Parts: sequence; C-alpha cells; structure tokens
Amino acid sequence: MTFDEFLRAARAHRRTLTLYGDVPDSTLADLRRFFDAMNVRVEVTAPGQGSGPGADTDTYPAGTAVLTSDERVVETGSLADLVDYVEVDPSLSSADTEPPAIVEVADASVTAFAEERRRRLVRGSQVIEELAWQNRSGRLHAGFQTLSRLTSFRRTREVFRRLAEVGVDVHVYGVPDVDLPEDVPYTVHPRDDPETRRHWFVAYRCEETDECAALVARLLDGDGDEYEGFWTLDQDRARPVVDYVEETYAND
Repeated sequence: MTFDEFLRAARAHRRTLTLYGDVPDSTLADLRRFFDAMNVRVEVTAPGQGSGPGADTDTYPAGTAVLTSDERVVETGSLADLVDYVEVDPSLSSADTEPPAIVEVADASVTAFAEERRRRLVRGSQVIEELAWQNRSGRLHAGFQTLSRLTSFRRTREVFRRLAEVGVDVHVYGVPDVDLPEDVPYTVHPRDDPETRRHWFVAYRCEETDECAALVARLLDGDGDEYEGFWTLDQDRARPVVDYVEETYAND
C-alpha cells in the first residue's frame, strides 16, 4: 500500500455515535461538527426504536451516547457529559477540561481530518512522540515534506534530540531544500519524490513490545496549508503504515 491507499482505507473506516433521547437541533449540529473531524457519524435514536445498538432500553436508556465501529460497541457514556464537553471545548484544544471516555476513544483510534491546517497534524505527532518518550526505545520516522520544516520547528528539533538521547532511533525524511548540521543526533534521509513532497507522516514502533503508532496526511490541492489525513494507535491500522515506511523509506 501507499500513503494515499492508507488514507482511503482510513476514510472508509467511519464509526457511528448514537445518541438516545431528545437532542436540540443546534446541539446536534455542534456534536456533528465536533465528531466529523474524528470520522464519526452522529445519529439520534429514540430509546427502544430504530435498528441501532440502543434498541434495548434496559441497556441504553435515554440520555446515553454509544460509539460503535462495524456494529460493535466500543464505548458508552453520558449524553449530558458529552454535550457539556463539546460546549466548553468545541475546538478539542483545551488542556483544562477532561474529555469524556467516548471522546478519548474516538480521538485515539483513527482520527481522520479533512481540510485542516497543521493543528491536528501537530496534535497527532505529539501523541506519537510522547509514546516514544514513554517507551524510551524503538524507532521513530518523521517526514515533513521538506527538511526546511525541521529547521523552522524549534520544538520538534528539541523533541527529536531528547528522544535520541534516551535511546529512540529517530529518522527524518524530506526534500533536501536546506543543509542540516552534520552533528544532529538523528538520521536524515534526503528524498525528492512526489509522495514525499505531498505527505506528512510520523510512524513509530517500540522494539520491546512491537507497539506501533502512525500518522499520515496529504496536502490538498491549492495554495493553502490544508490537509486530509489520520493518526492512529490502533495496532491493526498503525502497523502496516510503520511496515511501509520501514520498507520503502528507511532503507534508503
């Protein structure tokens, strides 16, 4: 598979959040905007009606939110708590509000985003970098389209340096539009091909546990700074991305 094929697969993996009870139209619109960025469809079902997982009112009473994937329930929670969180934190950017479990699960499995600026790319990258930091081992691959992005991302340079110091094998990829210092503590792979120019990716594998995490995003057509993509901690989805990067990029 290629990066674009991984993106198509993630786009097709659309989950459903079913809300049981009365939901005002304005609140429903807010919830749909919020979860659309996570590739989650939001539906409303009256308890005891419809074909969704809430047909059993004893299991899912009014006021319940249920997240499903391929008709399998992956998380349940309070609809009121979910609404309160979205109203407080509609941009998913607050560090002061603890997210409900449904949000954490939806955001950590396969987070797909379309026409977003680099905010979500940075968020996903940071989650994967934190995983590498916690494990203090393994190999981290990062491609930012061009190597000059690394020179402008001071925080990223410092994170990569610290990861390398604690034992993570860091590899960086990009079009060689600048000369990086020779003494950087990570391996630089200059690449100039259409896939590298078009995609932003971060892929990590822990040596001890084989735990994987991955982010893939594609720059959209036009002069803007908008992407479509996903990041995931789901092993069945992250591991093929890591395998592809190691087989296609790391051996250069």
